Amino acid sequence: MTAIRLRVALLFIAAFSIAGAGVFSIERAHAAGTKHPITGPDTTCTNTKPCFREKNLGTGIGVGGIGTQADGVVGETDFNSTSPPGMSGVLGKDASARSPWNNGVFGTSVRGTGVSGASSKGVGVSGQGLEGVKGTGNYLGGSLFGVGVYAVGGTPVNNCGGALCLPVLIAQSVFPSGSGVTVFVGEDNSGNVFAYLDDGGNLHLSGKIYTGGSCSTGCVATKTATGRQVVAYAPRETAPTMEDFGTGIMTSGRGFVRLDASFEQVIDRRSGYYVFLTPHGDSHGLYVTGESSTGFVVRENSNGTDSLMFDYRIVAKPYDMAEQRLPRYAPHSLGTLTSKMK
Repeated sequence: MTAIRLRVALLFIAAFSIAGAGVFSIERAHAAGTKHPITGPDTTCTNTKPCFREKNLGTGIGVGGIGTQADGVVGETDFNSTSPPGMSGVLGKDASARSPWNNGVFGTSVRGTGVSGASSKGVGVSGQGLEGVKGTGNYLGGSLFGVGVYAVGGTPVNNCGGALCLPVLIAQSVFPSGSGVTVFVGEDNSGNVFAYLDDGGNLHLSGKIYTGGSCSTGCVATKTATGRQVVAYAPRETAPTMEDFGTGIMTSGRGFVRLDASFEQVIDRRSGYYVFLTPHGDSHGLYVTGESSTGFVVRENSNGTDSLMFDYRIVAKPYDMAEQRLPRYAPHSLGTLTSKMK
């Protein structure tokens, strides 16, 4: 009997040694509690320090959780916060002062979501700092594209007929509107900015804009003299153009219009330009001749000698664009991109 007791004691000591003092630490000594609705039976403590704490002095992980059919690690706070910042179910903190690239919370996934946040009324995921929330998407090969940040809005209110519609993504600046602070930036993998939105509502893009829908060519809310707002539409053209207009004077059947110096610098002078005339009075008709990079001559038909004013409109090709006339559209449609990114 004595040998059996001695063997049991030795087994207990061996188990304690294998588990390590970190597992059976004093900070983890709790009294048995009640059953938790999520994690099962509770253990309780009344310490000001964490009830459970592990410190790894090696190169391994401080605390690891693995769930074969459920969650690996679950954190919950029962504190009823009445004002921000409140308490957190899971709090991640980077205490290293030597490297700016450590993470308070870092999530990875093979096919699912690295970090997911959900809230019934508040914010699902909130980030503060130099980069509040940062997402990096990777090209997975074939037609699979990774998404840096994927946002899904809630159920619309009033069928989006009023101001209560729930937004998908909010970008907010802490400075007054119009301060010039950037609230959204798009960069390529070399750090070159190709898109940014400032807090004045100005969107800057380095590429082209392809749109669809009933206002694909551009709709502008324009205020009338009575204060009423109406919608104005942009024209459609078969090729990019740069236009100018003005009023000239013809004396004794002849006039000359000099191109504006700034307009001359933004047009392709090798391609020429078109001029459309509208006389301000009776005449035998007007025509254009002597077009050059500096201006053009306006004459009256049949060697007329009338003197009158006329309006002109100049249509030229832009200096920095060599687009074809009505090129075939090869979409990266929004629907195709969305299906590839999922």
